[in-house]
Amino acid sequence: MRSSVALSCHRKGHRLIPTPPVVAEILTRMKGTLPAEMCRQVLTGNMHQIPDAQFADMREQFQKSPDIDALLADRHAHLVQDLEDHMNQGRLWYEQKITPEVADFVRRNPEIQSGVRDGDVIHVSKIPFAPQAYLDETNPTMKRYYACHCPLARSSIISGKPKVSPLLCFCSAGYEKLPFDVIFGEPVRVEVLESALGDSDRCRFAITIPAAFRKSN
Repeated sequence: MRSSVALSCHRKGHRLIPTPPVVAEILTRMKGTLPAEMCRQVLTGNMHQIPDAQFADMREQFQKSPDIDALLADRHAHLVQDLEDHMNQGRLWYEQKITPEVADFVRRNPEIQSGVRDGDVIHVSKIPFAPQAYLDETNPTMKRYYACHCPLARSSIISGKPKVSPLLCFCSAGYEKLPFDVIFGEPVRVEVLESALGDSDRCRFAITIPAAFRKSN
């Protein structure tokens, strides 16, 4: 197995980056060996190795905010302003050109990169990886492709060989979960509601608010 895995990886610097066949095999073995909940816990860990300090300002802001709703609304307003600034100045935003259509799409969808509370749950949607191409696309497969941020998942979506399990999307869920772990000062539970690997044209997650921070409505 070791030699086949090595042959199915790309080298980046001193690291071996697994390709879709390797990831598909790893996920298959995980599902066959570990309970479903443990698979989710593994994948929603901080796989991207982002330091908590990156979200320290958000935690401080939350502590000064009247509630989580105010923080989420402010987060979305800042995102829209940032996109509009990049658009007006002709600068790329994470290698993507921001058009009026993209800015308006995000403005009208406060779940995107921010979150909207519904009871004890915060719904968060990812901005499409290539937002203008996503908005222009009519082919369902290509729309999923442009929505997805994960290169491994994107390769599987476009080729279908191999078909990588949607379980992989819990890695993306972990990325969305981390800021809320820091904001609330404790690990939160996250669920994948929709994903490009799961045949949806958007990636959407549910963050469960810890009991100490829940509201009555």
